[in-house]
Amino acid sequence: MPNDAYFHGYSTEEQQRLIRQAEYWSTTLIPLGLSYKNGERVLEIGCGVGATPAVLANHFPGIQATGIDIERRQIAAAERYLESQGITADLQVADGSSIPLESSSVDHVYMMWFVEHMTDSVPVLSEALRVLRPGGTIVATETDYEMFKVSPECTDWDYVDHAQHEFFAKFGNPTAGRQLGALLRNTGFEDVTNAPVGFHYFQGGPGLKDHVNYVADFLEPGVGTMAELGFDESRLGRGIDYLRQLPDIPGGSMTQIVFRAHGTKGDSHLRDKK
Repeated sequence: MPNDAYFHGYSTEEQQRLIRQAEYWSTTLIPLGLSYKNGERVLEIGCGVGATPAVLANHFPGIQATGIDIERRQIAAAERYLESQGITADLQVADGSSIPLESSSVDHVYMMWFVEHMTDSVPVLSEALRVLRPGGTIVATETDYEMFKVSPECTDWDYVDHAQHEFFAKFGNPTAGRQLGALLRNTGFEDVTNAPVGFHYFQGGPGLKDHVNYVADFLEPGVGTMAELGFDESRLGRGIDYLRQLPDIPGGSMTQIVFRAHGTKGDSHLRDKK
């Protein structure tokens, strides 16, 4: 996917949204099932503005936070943000398919909302395998864009749902989540698991307003990009408005399924020559 086709863009507002997004998932998803230890080097591929490394550094004090991103504007923002949080990190502008780190130099690789932006993720996963030490781990979290469900049904919301799926079908991978296990296994990772993680919110229960606003905030920056593919901008806006109104609609609910995959670099992988 060309840099300019990135769904959300690189505005200051979008960079702030990424920080809020990481805060939203800071307890329920980002550290889920992890046990990083003091002194371990944790690399996020596609680190954006540094929001996820900040969450990880706070959950796992003493890790060596490392991040790469292909977009220079994101790395510049990440440097500012992490400095403001008092977090030291090694950040570099780099393509995930050519990581500027030595082989077997990383303890853990972390990826979140990244594979969905790639039509071919194998080169990046192969690089992740290379830089990991034997016994090191990878964790990847991805959405499946066929698994956003809203009730009561609304044709305008369905239109938005279809538009975002078609965008990722053209420039990335709309079903990346369910494919993670096979992708990791085929790349050479061992002990691979991939499991759905469900989030369901309903009217009168906790979390519905926060979740629909989170999803709407995710979608709104991409309205112009979806419109460039031929989707009606005003109808996209109506669909997002419907989503925001869901907490006030009788019987309103929203379900989102994401996938969480883990893999290990086996001891059979000899350390590559530096």
